[in-house]
Amino acid sequence: MDPDAVLSQAEIVATIDAVHPLEPIERGSEPAERFAYRDGNGEVGVVPSVTRPFCASWATGSA
Repeated sequence: MDPDAVLSQAEIVATIDAVHPLEPIERGSEPAERFAYRDGNGEVGVVPSVTRPFCASWATGSA
């Protein structure tokens, strides 16, 4: 995988936030970090499995 072809979670969130302002939602046990649209019209979740693995098996590529 070409690392230059991968967006980090920060880049994804910043891109969305520039058009649709976001605020973080407290994270539970799910792998996605969730963000609510500040206008109250929903939420979006980001799973940064490549740039910030959420478990050891993903970090080693064995998942």
